Amino acid sequence: MRTIIISILFLIFGNLTFPIGGGYKPHENWYSGLFDNACIFLYEEMNLSELMQFDAFKAAFTGYKKLNNHNSSILTVIDFSLPSTEKRMYVLDLAHKEVLYISYVAHGRNSGDNYATSFSNRNGSHKSSLGFYRTGGTYQGSNGYSL
Repeated sequence: MRTIIISILFLIFGNLTFPIGGGYKPHENWYSGLFDNACIFLYEEMNLSELMQFDAFKAAFTGYKKLNNHNSSILTVIDFSLPSTEKRMYVLDLAHKEVLYISYVAHGRNSGDNYATSFSNRNGSHKSSLGFYRTGGTYQGSNGYSL
């Protein structure tokens, strides 16, 4: 009888515990949900749904937050999933929730024709690089507004 009661207790309490080492981490799930909500809220508040795909904004916003650059509220997003014949560069002011600039942007000559399909970080590849960058200020170059 005692063995049966102990077995039942193990069954009941065994299912109420969390895995040990590398298992459930409630703070990660909570933070991830909170970040997703903030990202969606900002995307909607800035009325970006008519301008750019949410996935492109979320990837850029995630990188912006990871770089942890408190000196600037400016975020430039280039959506390489769009063809170079469409405006695919967006300069956003996150603090003032404004779209500052939308323009065409080229990709490296070896990245593809109208669509960028190949990327590289290798010097001399003449391909666009994917990733996140901190840039200096903007200026008016010979080809227009430049980073």
